[in-house]
Amino acid sequence: MPANLQTAARIGTAVLMLSNAAFAQTVPTAPRPPLVPGGVRLTTKVPDPDNWIPRFAKGKTTYTCKPLACADSVSVTIVTARSPTRNPNPQALDKLAKVDLPKRLKAITAAAAVLSEQESRFDTLSAKVTSMLGYPAVEDEMKLTRGKIVAFMHITVIFAGPLMVTVSSASPNRTVATKSADDFIGGIKVEVGPSLPPRLPVVPPTEAPTKI
Repeated sequence: MPANLQTAARIGTAVLMLSNAAFAQTVPTAPRPPLVPGGVRLTTKVPDPDNWIPRFAKGKTTYTCKPLACADSVSVTIVTARSPTRNPNPQALDKLAKVDLPKRLKAITAAAAVLSEQESRFDTLSAKVTSMLGYPAVEDEMKLTRGKIVAFMHITVIFAGPLMVTVSSASPNRTVATKSADDFIGGIKVEVGPSLPPRLPVVPPTEAPTKI
């Protein structure tokens, strides 16, 4: 993978893991047992599997398109983590899309520029609150410029009940980055198990009467 795409892919995943509690991400192979109460399962159906080389890590999978298999070089990273809330506030999501994510990405880009001793620039091309897979989501498009090298990033964060799914793609071709992200999101299935039974109220112990 070209160096600029490696940098873009690292940036796209580093700032979006809000929790260390990751969930299992699997490629569909065989029927799976029912989910236990409170459980959640993410299944990824890879578009044109022969075109992609997967690399697995805990809570994260990166797919790199094989040479000549895509219109341009591209990588797609899917990160799963515990969502900070099941019902994100619309105003908070708007701030995440338009302020927080761009700010974090620009900070990482600036730090990388110091280490590489190359001038870097990070531009937000679009940022919005949307809906993906039937869940609230934010979607950002970024452009990373380092010297004469340009990479486009497409980042989507989906708040799927107890699960937060981040899909980020990076490519020197903006159209390829967007299409690849959309294709992978279209192959994602989130299954949520039955709700946990309500907790019983805690009854304080009764104090014995004091003898006089």
